[in-house]
Amino acid sequence: MYIALSLIFGTLVGLALGLTGGGGSILAVPLLVYGLGVPPREAIGASLLTVGTIALAGVVGRWLRGEVDLPAGFLFSGAAMLGTPIGVHIGRQVNEHLLLLGFAGLMGWLAVRMWKKASPSPAGAGAPQWRPIPHSSPEYKAAPLDSSGPETFHSSSPGGAAPRRRWLVFLGASLLTGVLAGLFGIGGGFLIVPALVLVVRMDMRRAAATSLLVIFLISLSGTISHLLAGQTPSARITIPFILGGLAGMALGVTLSRHISGPALQRVFAVMLWVVAGVMVTQTVPHLWRPFVTY
Repeated sequence: MYIALSLIFGTLVGLALGLTGGGGSILAVPLLVYGLGVPPREAIGASLLTVGTIALAGVVGRWLRGEVDLPAGFLFSGAAMLGTPIGVHIGRQVNEHLLLLGFAGLMGWLAVRMWKKASPSPAGAGAPQWRPIPHSSPEYKAAPLDSSGPETFHSSSPGGAAPRRRWLVFLGASLLTGVLAGLFGIGGGFLIVPALVLVVRMDMRRAAATSLLVIFLISLSGTISHLLAGQTPSARITIPFILGGLAGMALGVTLSRHISGPALQRVFAVMLWVVAGVMVTQTVPHLWRPFVTY
C-alpha cells in the first residue's frame, strides 16, 4: 500500500510538470510529508532526486535535437550549484516546521504569479510576457528557432545601457535558484526560464529546453549535498515516486495538447493555494504549542 501511494503521488507530480511546463515539482514535498509521512528534510532530498531524474529524461532528447544552449545552461548551473549546498545547510539549521511554513509561503507566491501570467493584461499587451509552455505542446513545437536571432548565449551577451546590471540579475537569479533548490527541494524552473528569456534573450523554446539541463545539474548538486549531510532517501519511497513521476510527465504532456494553457495555469494556481493552506493549518499549531501553557 505504501509503495502504491508513493507511485500515485509521484504520478501526480509528473502530471503537474507535464501539464504546466514548470512549477509542478513544488507539489513533491507536501505529498511526501503529508501523504506519506516522510520527515521534511528527507522529503526534500527525495524531491530533488525525483525532479533531477525527470529533468534528465527530458533534456537528453532536446539536446539531441539541438534545442539546449549548453554554454548558458552550464553558466547558470555553475552559480546555482554554488547556492545549493548553502540552501541545504540553512535547511538543516532551521526548525522543520518553520521550513514547511516558508515552503507554504513560496507556494502561495508562485500561485499568485501563475494566476497573473494566465490572466490577459490589456495594459501590457504589447510587451513580451513569459509563461510556462508544456514542452511537447503544439505552441512549443511551433516556436521558431531562428538562427539569426539572439537566442544563444554567445550571440546574446547582455548589452545596451546596463549590461552589468543584467549580468547581476542573471547570476543573482541562478544563485537564488540554487539556494531555493537546496532549501525546499524544488527544481526552480519558475526562476530559470524567465532569467534565460529576459536576460539572455533566448526564445521560449530554447529556454524551456535549457532549463531542464539546469534543473538536472542543480538537483544533482542538492542530492549530493543531502547525501553528504547524512540524509539518504528511502529507496522504498523514492523509486516508485520517480517511476510515477516519469509516467505522469508523459501523460501530462499528452493531455496538455488538448487543454488551453491559461486554464491549466489557473487550475494549478488554485491547487497550490489549497495545498499551501493545508500546510499552514498543519504547521502553525506545532509552532504555537511551545508557547501555550496548560
